[in-house]
Amino acid sequence: MTRHWPCIVVVMLCCLLAVATSPSAVVVGLVVGAFAALFKVKWSSSPNPKSDWTSSRTSRNTISSESIGQSLADQIMKEVFQPQTALPSTYNSVEWLLAQTFSTTIYVPQLFSEPVADRALSALHERAWSAVLGVSSNTRPLAISTFNERAALRYRQYENAMTVFLVKRNEKPMMNTLLENVSPGGSLDQRLDLWTRFNASMKAHKEVLTEIQSRFEVVS
Repeated sequence: MTRHWPCIVVVMLCCLLAVATSPSAVVVGLVVGAFAALFKVKWSSSPNPKSDWTSSRTSRNTISSESIGQSLADQIMKEVFQPQTALPSTYNSVEWLLAQTFSTTIYVPQLFSEPVADRALSALHERAWSAVLGVSSNTRPLAISTFNERAALRYRQYENAMTVFLVKRNEKPMMNTLLENVSPGGSLDQRLDLWTRFNASMKAHKEVLTEIQSRFEVVS
């Protein structure tokens, strides 16, 4: 805008000169022209809100389905093996891992399309199982396949218990299932602790997934 100011000053000086030498009609015309030039410069120098919105939409970050699953797996592994509040020694960490990964199967299909959800959960399971099993690349497929059978059994148990909770608002089946798998023979206090931790992890996973959905465009 600064490079246009000399032109504006010249026009304004012409207006002042016209005041002293010309009839009122000419003066009015020159003044109007000067202000029109001024506002034209200001408007053309202002950013276009619509174009800025469009550019921000086109520059949206992208993320792959596999990256979603892998980032979730990393978060869960940290929650299980490096939690802010240490797990009681009687808790089975691997079983707690299965409970945590099950919680992601609730929200991932809700927030993403079926192809994206399938690839994300496959990547999550492969990353988490590989880390937990600590197997080499040669034996990994067989080890993961065997562990998947164990996970599938747990998932069916948790799914049945969660269905009762969601339909009848009865949390006891889920609390009992968590206790039986993670801390067999545990106390009622441990049952409540597991249920509290499970709900907290579900909330955290949902928040992460919702943020990913809002900030990233998922690509194949």
